[in-house]
Amino acid sequence: MTDPNSWIPGWFTGQGAGLLYDEHNNPKPQYEALREVLRDAV
Repeated sequence: MTDPNSWIPGWFTGQGAGLLYDEHNNPKPQYEALREVLRDAV
């Protein structure tokens, strides 16, 4: 799922797409943040 496919802007106007990948299927900064949190949780 990439930003153009996100349902979030339709429900929460002005909040952005809220996904981990942009429209070019590149990871956004929150991808690495989530990955770090999950790695540290193990």
